[in-house]
Amino acid sequence: MSPLVRNILLAATLAAIVSLGYFIFFRADNSALLTNSATGALGETDVLVENEMFLGRLQELQTLKIDSSIFNDVRFVSLFNFRRDLVDEKTGRPNPFRPVGE
Repeated sequence: MSPLVRNILLAATLAAIVSLGYFIFFRADNSALLTNSATGALGETDVLVENEMFLGRLQELQTLKIDSSIFNDVRFVSLFNFRRDLVDEKTGRPNPFRPVGE
């Protein structure tokens, strides 16, 4: 295959890939943003269903009662914190790619 034909095929393939990328990323399907005169905004029922689910979960969480007597228990009060403060240390050379000694 001659270099001219190979370059033309390479350019055509590259153009096809770029145009495909454009249509995938910049020409996404925006039909969800359009309105339908019969049902109002498209996806309105989905929003209502999600709101109902959210409110149901919120009611479930509001009925929970947490017993806070555990924080007054002797076993909890006797717990010890083994945490240590971290000390800042030198992390290395300013430029690790330069030869050593420079």
